[in-house]
Amino acid sequence: MGDKDKLTRYTIEPDAEMKKNYRTSFLRRYGRLMDADKVENDEALSVTLDNEQMQVEDAYVGLIQMDDKQRKPFLGKKVGDTMQVDVNELYPTPSQRAAILKTKEDELDTIDPKFTLTITKIRKFVEPELNAEFFTQAFPEGDVKDEQGLDTFIYEQIARDLNRETEAVFTYQLRKLLLDKAALAMPEEFLGRWLFAINEGKFTMEQIQSELPQFIDMMRWNLIQKHYAEKLSLKIEPEDALAEAKNFAAMQFAQYGMANVGDEVLTNYAQEVLKNKDEARKIYDRLFEQKVIDAVAPMLKVTNKKVSPAEFNKITEKL
Repeated sequence: MGDKDKLTRYTIEPDAEMKKNYRTSFLRRYGRLMDADKVENDEALSVTLDNEQMQVEDAYVGLIQMDDKQRKPFLGKKVGDTMQVDVNELYPTPSQRAAILKTKEDELDTIDPKFTLTITKIRKFVEPELNAEFFTQAFPEGDVKDEQGLDTFIYEQIARDLNRETEAVFTYQLRKLLLDKAALAMPEEFLGRWLFAINEGKFTMEQIQSELPQFIDMMRWNLIQKHYAEKLSLKIEPEDALAEAKNFAAMQFAQYGMANVGDEVLTNYAQEVLKNKDEARKIYDRLFEQKVIDAVAPMLKVTNKKVSPAEFNKITEKL
């Protein structure tokens, strides 16, 4: 490895829309729904669906989950208005259609998807007032007390999420570079027969063959990681695993709107995660890979480049 081996490490610069979306998403956890006169954007609707074959009352239609094309026919509608809808077009997945029609997925094929929809209630989201009550509820630790602090918190959340995305791309690129340079020869035919044998008929040989390239790359990558771990004396300490498990716990809590969980709670949760052998293995594997990446990256010529979210999306599509 040397300066002839080149990679680009990207930094995403969040645009105004991304900042707005993050802020709105966070505030939605503490806002409320209130009755509205008409549909203007992404309101929540209660509707009745009727196609003469069946009638579904008090069905929920969340416009926020739709794209602009799906949402357009609802704009301007008021309580009592009716419209013709095709639930197959509104909801692309069987689970979504079964939920709105309050039926089972295996019964969907017997139901005519074209319904008359009558709006019975329109509710819109109202953001909470940024007062002392809100900050006490949202940040019980007291680390954010005003709107300026909220903006800083939101920016840190964005930076954390974007860094996770860019590091994933950098890891992918570096892993591919090392795999290509090593060009480790593997007994592919033998490995295919071995996988078929140990799975005892769970998979056909065709299925094994289709997944074999990924499996072999995984084996090659494991060998490369072990090589650098031995060469550079890399190892994972228990405190590293605990810290990673706490990060995992924090993300889990954040998904449920709990963005500021105390350290004691995170530590207890992390310790429980590490007691699970499968979860612990995943954490150690992830840390081990990151150790290798961090150790090998300085051996390369790495160019830092700032990109917009749109530019980064194009980069990941190519990869």
